[in-house]
Amino acid sequence: DVVDRLGVQLVDQHVRAGPDVDHEVPDADLRPVPEVVVGRVRGAVRRVRIDIALGVHDHQALRAVAGLPVQREVVLVRDGEDAVRRLPRRLGTAYSGVRVGAFMGKRIINHLRAASRLAPIQYLTELDVDAFEKNYRAALPDAMRGSDFLARYQSHDDPITQIQPDATYRVLGPTAHPVYENERVLKFIGYISQGDLIAAGECMYAAHESYRTNCLLSTPEVDFLVAQVRARGASQGLFGAKITGGGSGGTVAVFGTQDALQREMPAIASEHQRLIGVAPDIFEGTSPGAYEFGAMRYALGAHGWVRAS
Repeated sequence: DVVDRLGVQLVDQHVRAGPDVDHEVPDADLRPVPEVVVGRVRGAVRRVRIDIALGVHDHQALRAVAGLPVQREVVLVRDGEDAVRRLPRRLGTAYSGVRVGAFMGKRIINHLRAASRLAPIQYLTELDVDAFEKNYRAALPDAMRGSDFLARYQSHDDPITQIQPDATYRVLGPTAHPVYENERVLKFIGYISQGDLIAAGECMYAAHESYRTNCLLSTPEVDFLVAQVRARGASQGLFGAKITGGGSGGTVAVFGTQDALQREMPAIASEHQRLIGVAPDIFEGTSPGAYEFGAMRYALGAHGWVRAS
């Protein structure tokens, strides 16, 4: 029974998953499944909490608890150490440019909101898709030179990145991505709750496509893995896949039945090695993480990141 054998696997080609975060308290009436937080495993618990970042300024999160059907899991596939070392040089600058573009878009939107006597938004995901398309999308440039933006808006209000006056930044794509991604995550939660695993998987594919085309932050290796999962499809027990991980990705989350993941992921990894020349690692399972060890919170102060009380 497919509904009784669900899992998510993470396929990590380049970089390890990020630090653990807090867990939900387990419920006694459901069997353990991995917790998925923005697509990553976070310890064996009996409910799945899906966190979505509420915009690009900070990692505020909207948390929803959705019971997953049991027997579903998540795997990581990671390239060799050379690929791990190459990734920061390959994508780090691109990621910063996307972040700058998203903050530029938020600043332009708040400028328009001020003209209409509306309160500024703190996070892009405060906008629903209808409001974004009706009121702001057409006003956002596809791209904008840093000097032109600074002359008109003075600042993009991001304490982490700086606008280079002689650089050109893509604005529309990076700004649109979190707005649509927020809606996709909410739909994913609804589909999981309804047991519509195929529709939930389609949300993952759409998320990957947006990250690839709006943010331009995917890689050919990651796209290959997602395409391989999609080619096998729900008929083979694989429902969806998307890029995930910190910064510029490098990790693919694969959603499917346990049997399908155990059967298909080694085959996909072998094909990856044959065509791309790198043998990826496949990781599965989970750990107690912050559920057992607790979470540490930090705030950005005048002298850098400090432990919050």
